Amino acid sequence: MNKEVLVSIKGLQYTGTEEDDNRVETLTRGSFYKRGGKNFVTFEEAFDEDQTVKSLVKFDADSFEITRKGPYSVRLSFENGKKYYTDYHTPYGEFLLGIDTRRIEVVEQDGEMAVVIEYDMEFNSESLGRCTIDMKLTEV
Repeated sequence: MNKEVLVSIKGLQYTGTEEDDNRVETLTRGSFYKRGGKNFVTFEEAFDEDQTVKSLVKFDADSFEITRKGPYSVRLSFENGKKYYTDYHTPYGEFLLGIDTRRIEVVEQDGEMAVVIEYDMEFNSESLGRCTIDMKLTEV
């Protein structure tokens, strides 16, 4: 059964100085469902001025995966204690991302679900530093 949810995603890349930290926030509506012990969320994100990307998030207590399709395409995999590499396709070219997950935490209560991920990221084999994703799902 699909439930309509409000999807709030906050991303933060720590650079060492607060004024240079890179913050990204997305707030949109999506659909939530469970299948085979995993949680799924689908939604669209706005990129640039007129481009949207379809996103699918699949997660449980130990893993989190984001698949984006459109002009910005990528499959990001997060799993505690594991490092993954993936190609990130953009209108400006293709880049190699490295994701080294430090922590995944999922909390579910009263019609709301929160996921926090802490990880280190590499961009074309260069460290971008420590990052976090904070996703909240609220039933509409």
